[in-house]
Amino acid sequence: MKISSALAWDVFRSLIQQASGFIISIILARLLLPEQFGVIAIALAFVNILVLVSDLGLGTGLIQSDDTDEATYSSLFWVNVLMGVSLTTLLYFASPFIANFLEVPDLTMIIRLLSLTLIINSIAIMARAILQKNMQFKKLALVEVTSRVIGGSAGILAALAGWGINALILQSIIAAVFNSAIIWKVCQWRPSFTFSYAGSKKIINFGLYVFLDRLTGAVMRRLDVFFIGKLYSPLMVGYYTRAESLNNFVAQNASNSITRVFFPVLSASKNDAEKFDEIYERLFGIVTFATAVIGGSLFFLGKEIVLVLLGTKWIGVVPFFKILIFKSLGFSLAAVTNHAILSLGKSRQVFIAGLFKKLLKIVPFIIGYYYGIFSFMYALVVLSFTEVMINLVLLNFYKKNLAYHLLTIIQHYLVLAIFYSLLIYSGLEISGFGGLALTVAYVFVLCFFAHLTKLKSYVYLKNNSIKLINSLSQKADK
Repeated sequence: MKISSALAWDVFRSLIQQASGFIISIILARLLLPEQFGVIAIALAFVNILVLVSDLGLGTGLIQSDDTDEATYSSLFWVNVLMGVSLTTLLYFASPFIANFLEVPDLTMIIRLLSLTLIINSIAIMARAILQKNMQFKKLALVEVTSRVIGGSAGILAALAGWGINALILQSIIAAVFNSAIIWKVCQWRPSFTFSYAGSKKIINFGLYVFLDRLTGAVMRRLDVFFIGKLYSPLMVGYYTRAESLNNFVAQNASNSITRVFFPVLSASKNDAEKFDEIYERLFGIVTFATAVIGGSLFFLGKEIVLVLLGTKWIGVVPFFKILIFKSLGFSLAAVTNHAILSLGKSRQVFIAGLFKKLLKIVPFIIGYYYGIFSFMYALVVLSFTEVMINLVLLNFYKKNLAYHLLTIIQHYLVLAIFYSLLIYSGLEISGFGGLALTVAYVFVLCFFAHLTKLKSYVYLKNNSIKLINSLSQKADK
């Protein structure tokens, strides 16, 4: 009961936090300029990486450890605070060099102000880990959501008052302050001025590997921001990060919700080959069908989505948005196949494959350096589907179903490929009512094709939708 309650609250936290963050960012985007978002995105890329450094994986180590005492808690708290102060000092003095390297003078003061969040966040790391260790996810959820909403509200008010880019800085700082303050309010633990070398050494040794894995992942994820900021401009960074945020919110969250539910089911069925294959094939088919519907619709309605949500000053986001949609489709399929491999207990293989994928991520940067930002994004799309293929080959060693995967992808994306090819071949820029009509036609043809070919994912979704509608109708009649 405690586990299911904790899971429910964590899912609630994730959904509300992402939804509120998305709404706040949309409001701020309509009030501020793309260049201002780009500059903040560059500064936050540096700060957020150092947030991981200040943690050192100690929070995870504390949760994993069974034999910790008050002295160890206090020791780890002071280590985190020391790291927060040190990294804030480091960023303060490094900020002019970063600004000169990226040729964005405003970055100096922005990075210095945002670096204050490193100290503020370091104060709450241990308290947050203790709440998580004690399965108090309800308190964590309320803290995260409350601080996000307060920080976002402060940013919106500041933007309305004409603060410009300072509104985004205020948003980050206020959110960090309230997050730490509320965490301390709800957590009963308080540190003492003691230090246990023996107790903290074990956790530091464990946390070091977690920290290194997270650090390399975070650096690779944000290299795109550094790359675009250096070679192009904050305006291009603003367009890129807004486009990424828009399609991630819809496409990736849809697949994340499905895999989050199916992962424990797959793990429980790993010793029953027939049941595992049945559940997994259904999962892969559902995600492929869902991404084909959502991704295609987003592509054909891209211009309308940007104009309605962000306004005319963000019209430059449209080509970025349309290209990165296909990157999200690849990400969704890679996430599903990755979870399938993990559910079989092959974490070592996933780690090794992950190292190879990180090396491949260098390729788009080389292409972008020589051929421009759009070639860079197309390379990211190719890379996302390359990661899918790597996962499929790896999974094929254990389940021998590579042909099934390839056939499923072709079946589900065939209609999208045909519509996309016709649009490119015709040379038409379809928007407004035409874009909506094309989207409706695409979804209709896709469903009609799925019906004719009796795609398992379509049949499963249709039957369950009918059952749900009938169930709701019966409840309404009562």
